[in-house]
Amino acid sequence: ATPEEPEEPAQPEEPAQPEEPATPEEPEEPAQPEEPAQPEEPATPEEPMAPVDTGRSMENVVINEIMFNPGPNRTEWIELYNKGSGAVDLAGSALRLDHLERVRLISSGGLSIEGQGYVVIAHDVALFRETHPGFGGIVVEAMGGWERLRNSGATIWLLDAVGKPVHGAEYDEASNPDPGRSVELVNPDFDPPVWGPSADTGGGTPGRRNALYVSRIPDGVSVHFSNNPFSPDGDNFEDVCLVTIDLPAPHGILHAMVFDIQGRFLRTLIDQTTVASRHVFTWDGTDQHGRGLPAGPYILYVEQMLPTLDRLTASKHLVVIAASP
Repeated sequence: ATPEEPEEPAQPEEPAQPEEPATPEEPEEPAQPEEPAQPEEPATPEEPMAPVDTGRSMENVVINEIMFNPGPNRTEWIELYNKGSGAVDLAGSALRLDHLERVRLISSGGLSIEGQGYVVIAHDVALFRETHPGFGGIVVEAMGGWERLRNSGATIWLLDAVGKPVHGAEYDEASNPDPGRSVELVNPDFDPPVWGPSADTGGGTPGRRNALYVSRIPDGVSVHFSNNPFSPDGDNFEDVCLVTIDLPAPHGILHAMVFDIQGRFLRTLIDQTTVASRHVFTWDGTDQHGRGLPAGPYILYVEQMLPTLDRLTASKHLVVIAASP
């Protein structure tokens, strides 16, 4: 057999080439520090809003006086009074008679009633001013017409801007039998309210404190004298006798007469006149014809009719003229 040829020796492998060292990455640039946040500018404070009147602010506004039977050539009117200290906006306020659906807007805007102030709503403003020449207050006509006030009686409601009743006033024919005389609150703070016919000689007090006003109603009749004795001798010192009468009722009908000591009539000082709970009058020492009376004792007879109590009271008082002209 032919001998096999010997295998060629294996070629040695070439040594592995060393890897090139990795190129170092360039270092990242350091991050730039963030700029500090700018502080926010403080918010500009809003200007305070003007106080807004709500229905609650109407709680101090009351119906204070009503002229429901003005008589010929005069006009009906209703007086509002603000018993609070701050002004009240009357925008949207209205009047309603009884339970009728119709309301009469007092103002759509631009009308306010000052603290302790008055506003009159009249059927005819021109006629009201003509018959009240000394009135310098606010008087307006209701928007949408006037609801006539029945002499037989009614209930008047004052409504706020959302239609909520805030005050009511009830009157009837017996409240005031005299045409041309209003009915008025004795005191707007009395609860329950007390009404009576105005004791003002002009028949009413629109824009002024009511003639019947008293801070409290006395418990009984009392008659007080200043300058008794008095000396009507013309020296301007104690020339008249001052008489103050307090009644245990919001109003009454007063009658006062002077008699001599033998009971002979001399003079009528007050003749069946409607007066407030407190009434003041004077006697100058003269008789019914204006003649001066001699010094001496006299009798003052005072009679009070109190309709709210259905009572008549009378009293006699000694008054002395110390010296006469």
